[in-house]
Amino acid sequence: MKAFTRILIKELKSMIRDPKIIVAMIITPFILVGIMYAVMLFSFQQAVEEATEQGGTVVLLNNDHGYWAGDFIEFLRENGYKVVEATNRDELAKLVQNREVLGGIVIPQDFTANITRNRTAYLELYVYLASPSIAYYGSRARIDGIVYSYSRNLSDRLAEAIGIDPSYMSSPVSSTYTVLLRDKVVKVSNLGEIASVLILASMMVPLVSLVLASFLVQLTATSIAVEKEEKMFETLLSLPISRFGLILAKITAVVIVGLIGVSLYGSVLLWYFQAVTSLSSTAGASQPGMSSVSVFSSIAEIYGSQNLMLLVLALLGFVLFILALSMILALFAEDVRSAQMITGYIIMPIAILMFVNMFLDVSTLPATTKCVLALIPIANTGFISSFIFMGENLLVYLAVVSSITYALITIYTVSYTHLRAHETSLHLVCRLLL
Repeated sequence: MKAFTRILIKELKSMIRDPKIIVAMIITPFILVGIMYAVMLFSFQQAVEEATEQGGTVVLLNNDHGYWAGDFIEFLRENGYKVVEATNRDELAKLVQNREVLGGIVIPQDFTANITRNRTAYLELYVYLASPSIAYYGSRARIDGIVYSYSRNLSDRLAEAIGIDPSYMSSPVSSTYTVLLRDKVVKVSNLGEIASVLILASMMVPLVSLVLASFLVQLTATSIAVEKEEKMFETLLSLPISRFGLILAKITAVVIVGLIGVSLYGSVLLWYFQAVTSLSSTAGASQPGMSSVSVFSSIAEIYGSQNLMLLVLALLGFVLFILALSMILALFAEDVRSAQMITGYIIMPIAILMFVNMFLDVSTLPATTKCVLALIPIANTGFISSFIFMGENLLVYLAVVSSITYALITIYTVSYTHLRAHETSLHLVCRLLL
């Protein structure tokens, strides 16, 4: 036990003293997420400002010259828009290419006649896209907002003229959703309110697992590569500890550091998602009695503390399996650079296996296929959240047991193959049994 403790402390000290780990674990997530949030906040605010800004220049080609065409032009000027009239379509298309111009509007000849006869009237819009950015697109989309605003204004005036409530005229029929979550009933104004929460819940497990896997794989392989470069394995093998104990000590050290790192990553990512969600939620509000709090509470009740514990066990098995896999890869690395290059090859397959559950409707698959998915390494951890949501308890237990079994088998195998690879004829290792 003393040898195990000494190796564990040695591994922790070597990792903590490494500046690359401190940068990757503490500095990088805060800088990265801070930059992501700043960019998202700036682009969101810019898009909102561009979309809601009143006024601007509009190029107009009036082919109607009727009453309602004049009414539309007067509406533009009353709302602060500068109207530049063109004589033909070619001139309009040329003027629209000016970045200061929002767009062009062509009023057809039958515009006034259609409105007078209670028919739908159409306006032809010209927009010049000079940039693929969201902010620029939002500013160009304002031209469509002008037509929508005039349409609502005209609809309200026509409704008042015949004695009908304008709000009823614009939306005589509306709807609300009653969503059945297993044995729970949740009322929302639109399906997107609960869909966003479910997507976030299904995405957090693969995302956190991927971040943890990439961090642990790099950390483990690099740590072993450093020991191979500095010829430290011979010293470790001379300690009175079994191969399995040595591997267990190294894994424990990596798990401790990795959990600290993923806790920081998870906290920062959770804050980021909540901040972005709060930004997007300002665009609209739920109807009375449709609070999103009930959505979160119902989903929390579905998962429950017992299922969350099973999910933690599955993640533990996933972590141990990834660590053992990275140790196997470290056998082919002679230095730190080659270790980082080799471990980079398995990050993409891990990401594909973890995120496949987001694009696959597991509920429609046969029972045999579900069992196979619950037995696939790495992927079974990603499917656990879906199994829990569907109430497939057997598949949940199968995924958890298989995940832990794969981890134990891989660790037990690595405890011999990894250290035997360093017991060569060039090094005489004396195990001092004190």
